[in-house]
Amino acid sequence: MRIDAKKLLKDAQKDYERTWAESAKLVKVKGKYFTLINKKSPHPLFDLIAKTRSIFLEMGFEEVITPLITEECHVYLQYGPEAPVILDRIFYLAGLPRADIGISKEKISEINKIIPHFKEIKQLQHIFRRYKRGEIESDDLTETLVEELGVKEEQATKIISLFPEFQELKPVPTKLTLRSHTTSSWFPILKEMQYQEPLPLQLFSIGPKFRREQRLDVKHLYESWTASMAIMAEEISLEDGQEI
Repeated sequence: MRIDAKKLLKDAQKDYERTWAESAKLVKVKGKYFTLINKKSPHPLFDLIAKTRSIFLEMGFEEVITPLITEECHVYLQYGPEAPVILDRIFYLAGLPRADIGISKEKISEINKIIPHFKEIKQLQHIFRRYKRGEIESDDLTETLVEELGVKEEQATKIISLFPEFQELKPVPTKLTLRSHTTSSWFPILKEMQYQEPLPLQLFSIGPKFRREQRLDVKHLYESWTASMAIMAEEISLEDGQEI
């Protein structure tokens, strides 16, 4: 069955909730039309990860999960004066501020077109204030409108669409980054674990890292995977490291 995606998109621009509800009719509920065939094929990356994990574990390393999100200060701990240059290749994280929403007479008039004789303006304003203070999660706003105002879900989403403040929010950057090297993630881990377990600490972690590459090709990707190990001991030499 082929779906007219262009028509769905056009209809959704006019009335998203109605189009979303009616599109359910396009899904066959009963009937056996499809059976899985054997197309199994493991990805070579995960074969390599499995092999690498096995090697680390056989050597006596303890596996840990290092955080993907790291503070900017940990990049400075790793690179020192070179950090500002390195930070050019790092993705900084940003968050959207909560909208401060007022309800004008014009907006009340538009709401009444959606819900005739709507009288719960003060309650709606109270909900928006609680949303602004973070007392209502963003993904719970529609549900809160439905439950506390006694409106339908499609009416709640239409009310939200009346306020451009939701669409005009701009991300505000933070000092949090997606790690570009696993090394920076080791600092907070080693800082705490030195007091939790006896030395030596022999740790390894395998996971993704992220770099804001200037170009993308087979050797330069926004996301790649890395295996990293860290050892903390009372004494260790360069020769020890080379042997390991």
